[in-house]
Amino acid sequence: MMGSAPPAENTAVFALLATLSDPEKTKAKLNEFEQARITAEQATTAHNKALFELNERMAGFTLDSDRRAAELSKRHSEAEAAYAKLIADAAAHQDAVAKAKTDLEKRERDLAMDTASLRTRQGAADQREHDLTAREAAVAAHEKELDGRHSILDELHEEAMAMKTEAEKRFASLRSLLDPHV
Repeated sequence: MMGSAPPAENTAVFALLATLSDPEKTKAKLNEFEQARITAEQATTAHNKALFELNERMAGFTLDSDRRAAELSKRHSEAEAAYAKLIADAAAHQDAVAKAKTDLEKRERDLAMDTASLRTRQGAADQREHDLTAREAAVAAHEKELDGRHSILDELHEEAMAMKTEAEKRFASLRSLLDPHV
């Protein structure tokens, strides 16, 4: 399917949605982020304090103090990088939530349109069924009328046959009167 997220992204989105749908999990995740931020701040504060103390104790920089300063700077950079990563992760999390929300809203709109279409089709089917019932009733009425007409035609035929028989009898009787040899 074009435009579909890879299964791993779907899993991450569903895990994210599961976390967001549970207020306790969301609160725990936010607390985790806050603890990481506090830890980064504490690391930064500790780093700054260590640098100050180091500068106070040492009148000049030696190779050893340069190495220690570089190590502390590296730790500070790592702490800042970790903090930046946490910020980036939080932003990615918000983006994923927004995308999931947009996808869900689109699916809800699609479902609403499909439901409306189904209702329209059902209404048309109900109308066709109603029309068919009306046609069947009209056919039944027409058949009843035809049966009535056939009954009248049968009666007229019987009368005509009786009249024919009567006419033949009279004709035979007249013939026998006119022609006594017959």
